[in-house]
Amino acid sequence: MTISVCVRILSSIVLYLVLNRIGRRRSYFIAVVCFSIITLLTIPVQRFMLKNSEGKLNFVFLIIRYVAFCYIEQEIVIFIMNILLKFFAVSSYTTIYIYSNELFPTGIRNTGMGLCSIVARNVFLFQYIILYSNFNQ
Repeated sequence: MTISVCVRILSSIVLYLVLNRIGRRRSYFIAVVCFSIITLLTIPVQRFMLKNSEGKLNFVFLIIRYVAFCYIEQEIVIFIMNILLKFFAVSSYTTIYIYSNELFPTGIRNTGMGLCSIVARNVFLFQYIILYSNFNQ
């Protein structure tokens, strides 16, 4: 819980520093693309990385092993992925919240932000179900 709050604060600070330099569209695009890539990387982590591997990694993660010079277990990789997903999700949501205020009139903006908020919360909850679905098997 504490790490999640720290990631949210760090994301807001980084977004504050980056937003006016590279623009709202570009920063939103970068956040969404990074979020999508990390979400798609959950499939190989779940499928090809052994649970409780104790240093024995499959072919997909040999590069990570040589870069990090250490043995990485599945739980650690999933934890890091969760932190990165939280960072990019908060960044994209904050950017859209700021950008929509400048783009749409009030009536349309309220309806759109309410709908986007509902979808974003459900997708974020669904992400945890996907990540931790194979742990109890």
